[in-house]
Amino acid sequence: MIIDIITQTDFAAAIEASYHCPGAARVAGLVGHIRAQNPEGTLFLDAGDVLCGAPIANLTDGAPVIALLGQMGVDAMTLGNHEFDNGREAMEAVLGRAAFPILCANILDEATQRVLPFAAPYVLLERGGVRIGVIGVTTAYTPYMVRADRFTGYTVLPPAQVLQPLADEVRRRGADIVVVLSHLPGTVAADGSCAGELFDAADAMDAVDVMIGGHNTGSIACVRGETVFAKAGFSAGQLAHIRLRLDENRQIVERGVRIYDMMDGAEALPPPDAAIQRAVDAVMAPYRPKLNEPLAHLSRPLRVEKDGECALGNFYTDGLREAAKAPVGLFNTTSIFGFMPAGTVTAEMVTHVMCFDEEIYAGDMTGGQLRRLFERTYAREHWRNNWSLQFSGIRVVVDTRRPEGERVVSLCREDGTPIAPETRIRVATTDYIAMGGNDYRDITSLTAWENTHIRTHAFFVEFLRQRGAIPETTDGRMRNLDPAWPDGGDE
Repeated sequence: MIIDIITQTDFAAAIEASYHCPGAARVAGLVGHIRAQNPEGTLFLDAGDVLCGAPIANLTDGAPVIALLGQMGVDAMTLGNHEFDNGREAMEAVLGRAAFPILCANILDEATQRVLPFAAPYVLLERGGVRIGVIGVTTAYTPYMVRADRFTGYTVLPPAQVLQPLADEVRRRGADIVVVLSHLPGTVAADGSCAGELFDAADAMDAVDVMIGGHNTGSIACVRGETVFAKAGFSAGQLAHIRLRLDENRQIVERGVRIYDMMDGAEALPPPDAAIQRAVDAVMAPYRPKLNEPLAHLSRPLRVEKDGECALGNFYTDGLREAAKAPVGLFNTTSIFGFMPAGTVTAEMVTHVMCFDEEIYAGDMTGGQLRRLFERTYAREHWRNNWSLQFSGIRVVVDTRRPEGERVVSLCREDGTPIAPETRIRVATTDYIAMGGNDYRDITSLTAWENTHIRTHAFFVEFLRQRGAIPETTDGRMRNLDPAWPDGGDE
């Protein structure tokens, strides 16, 4: 008996094929091809962060995306942190109608101390007489990745705390194979060393058969001992395919995992699923004219750089300043995503890169607050979860060879004037940062933020329409004197 498990993560509502994603029809084509070869033994699992990212997630309540995942044959999905972005009521309304099980064992209703009413801690699935227990968990960092006012009434448990008891339980209930379907980050270095919440959770429990990860970029495909580890790439740019061969006693005798490149390797893949493409076309038709509006031209591709200053980050933070009429604009790098190709820049590209349609806030921060913000940004553990800050109106020099808490060398205005700790300066940011996202809550909560009621997507489309160009070079507003960061240095 062969069990095939296909997994995607951080699908990010990427239902339509574009320069940055293969689209739902291409994914369904591959899943359908594998299922046709093994109709009695195939699972398709989603590791979370579905209700975010692509424009359709912001133009609707996300229900069309969940419906399409059902049509694509998803067998189970675990919650990602972004499922919580629009608040509990909206999340329950959309996910409560899913045609497949929603899993999450470690985020509980604070009042009842039970799993959320639309979710389950695990599901038992059967394929060809083989029982498969699929346990869902979400990163313990979720509270720091969601606006504080939208993540209330929950208890978040460490994944390792719930996984061992649940693995024991599904085995008692007859599971031949145990799969952890998680929205947990992980990385495998070139030397084979493994790190991150995914591997920490695995190391804290008896071995299970499959550990599926999510949340951070990059793919994983490896076998450690008796456990297969798999993590796909964002927006279905890669899919992971686990294959388990069982003997007549339903014991695993062979384990394998591979990554499908859904973009660069598309020519070798099965054709897109025509029925899913028709469904995507029906969903997207009302929005395509507006999303396809040409706004500017790029002579070269621009990418979001997670490790420091980038031209796209400068464009968006310059825009925040303009929207709020503030001298400083800033937000987290994880609020922008991907790249823009050379050629015509459309409204869809602007809203895709600025993934989240947020409200713009403005408030007075002190130089001391700003310094604390950058010191925390360049602490190693915080960096692993959040990457850099993008900003406008100030210049910052750090040296990550220095001890944590002492890494900001200088913090100045654009003209080079140092910003004293007691100086108050008007700052524009997104509602996510203003409300304490990225574990900045103790810093940003000291500011009395004002909502401009300007939403990012409509503003940035108009901002580029008026400006007519995106700067293609950086101007040195961010410098790190440590040439080894982030790959070397303080570890």
